[in-house]
Amino acid sequence: MAKRVTNATIAAVAAIEASAAALSAKLPADFPRLLYGRVAAEDLVALPADMLARTAEAAHAFLTEPRRPDSVRLRFHDETYASEERDRQVTILDVLNDNKPFLLDSTLAELAEQGFEPRLVAHPILAVVRDSDGVFRSLAGEAAGRAP
Repeated sequence: MAKRVTNATIAAVAAIEASAAALSAKLPADFPRLLYGRVAAEDLVALPADMLARTAEAAHAFLTEPRRPDSVRLRFHDETYASEERDRQVTILDVLNDNKPFLLDSTLAELAEQGFEPRLVAHPILAVVRDSDGVFRSLAGEAAGRAP
């Protein structure tokens, strides 16, 4: 079931987009909205917009790397941000795969079984065009249904 997008989420994503615009000319302007648009506002505002912008930039770079159909790519990376006058660190898990039922649920269950508690879960389903070698060609936005 899709989460309802609220005005608070829209405002939080707008702050991330503003931070992202200052970071990179390579990041498509709508990518932060595609990545974070369905995340609950309270999860977005719990982390700094500039950190989430850097994370969006890294996620876009990861998305545009070559990937063959029916393969899964994942990576962990750490991100640091200032909070309450000290540095904090979060570990980010990026997963790229073909759209399949229950994959998010299985991933979250495995993380919980390993003792990890996600602070923010972004689960965009994006329509990506790749050539036969898996090279990224374009991002068409949110996927509306099953497509090749």
